[in-house]
Amino acid sequence: MNLRGKDIDYNPLFISYLIISGDRILLFTDENKINKKLINKLMKEKIEIMDYALIDDILLSISKNAVVLVDPAKTNIHIYNLLKKGILIREEPSVIDKMKCIKNSEEIRCHRNAQLLDSEALLNFNFWLEEHLIRRDEIFTEYEVSEKIDNFRKGSDHFLMNSFHTISAFNGNSAICHYSAGKDKALKIIKEGLLLIDSGGHYDCGTTDITRVFAVGSPTSQQIHDYTLVLKCHINLANAVFPEGTKGYQLDAITRHFLWNEGYNYGHGTGHGVGHILSVHEGPQRLSPLPLDVQIEPGMIISNEPGLYRENQYGIRLENLVLCRKKVENQWGNFYHFETLTFFPFEEEMIDFSMLTIKEKEWLKWYYQEIGRKLFNRIEKPVQAWLANKMKKIELM
Repeated sequence: MNLRGKDIDYNPLFISYLIISGDRILLFTDENKINKKLINKLMKEKIEIMDYALIDDILLSISKNAVVLVDPAKTNIHIYNLLKKGILIREEPSVIDKMKCIKNSEEIRCHRNAQLLDSEALLNFNFWLEEHLIRRDEIFTEYEVSEKIDNFRKGSDHFLMNSFHTISAFNGNSAICHYSAGKDKALKIIKEGLLLIDSGGHYDCGTTDITRVFAVGSPTSQQIHDYTLVLKCHINLANAVFPEGTKGYQLDAITRHFLWNEGYNYGHGTGHGVGHILSVHEGPQRLSPLPLDVQIEPGMIISNEPGLYRENQYGIRLENLVLCRKKVENQWGNFYHFETLTFFPFEEEMIDFSMLTIKEKEWLKWYYQEIGRKLFNRIEKPVQAWLANKMKKIELM
């Protein structure tokens, strides 16, 4: 229905049920939360607004001759049991999920803009981070850094809310995939070490999710090697070309290639679907070892986030969002590829350029050129000079 709310932390959603039949659309929610202008609009579109608590009564009143489509993965047992005996229940994946996961041209256009808004905030944050924490040796906790990045996002008039709780994890904590830094127990960030930040935002035009690792002090040769391996995996997926019908677990395996070659792995999926100002984790598409029977199709937005974690030492994860697009159609069928949507620098001093192939270096140069082209005029002069220096390092590799 393209409606949004604020009932759930980190998700611009509202508590509701929706019943769609051949002649009626019933929206069950708290009518007091809806302004009169929107109520009138919904009524003109013949959408009936009903109190949330009435869902049981309405379900019990459904004719025994009805056919009801139920997604068992998303319908709670209480609701399921209210459907009368005699009603024909068809258990199938939600048709709405499929409609949502294939973004239309307007959603894609808006989503590209959301990524630029997010990158603008992150460039300002990265400039602050290097200036205060790295150059001046000022001491901050993981929690304070997470608040700082949140505040940079809030500086945009288009920002709605974080898309999840910001993960700011230093050294051993960064090896914990879903670590959360509490205010009282957060580590102090002091030289030497690696700082992993996984964060995202909902804007009025789209949803973002990005992970980067920042070097505090001088990274070790092992850290550089691990970082470069993860970057190679990231580029491998970003450059992937695959035929129609390819499933997420097949692309997951392609991504892990360089880590597997050295006997390494990571315990989470390579990518998750992303909603359009809905949930940052939204299926049914997913890149993971799980053999889900879901094809990756044009219009799907997915994260690209391989990682490598050394327990009690550090974790590395590099995440961008990508859009599946059609590349070519020929006698062998349709072939798809990914358009990278997220534009933000990697940590240049942690890249061992000798480990990269010519094709990987070309992708990295293209990526930094796009960062400059898309974002240079959106940032202040001191940040421009800082970014130009980062871009020069890649040009000279």
